[in-house]
Amino acid sequence: MPYRRLPNTDVARLRAIEAGLELGKRTALKKLAFSQQTLENLQTFYPHFLGVCRTFICQI
Repeated sequence: MPYRRLPNTDVARLRAIEAGLELGKRTALKKLAFSQQTLENLQTFYPHFLGVCRTFICQI
C-alpha cells in the first residue's frame, strides 16, 4: 500500500489548500480527484485559515 505524506505544519497545510484551489481553477470538475463540494469547502475555509495563520500562528 502506498504511503501518503500529509502536511505537518500550518504553512504546509496552506500550500496544500492553495494547490487544491489552483487545481480546481485549471481542471474540469469531472476530472478532479475530489468532489465539487470539497472544492467549495476549500474556497470557504481558505480565507479564514489564512487570516488565523497570519494573525496568530504562521507570521506569513
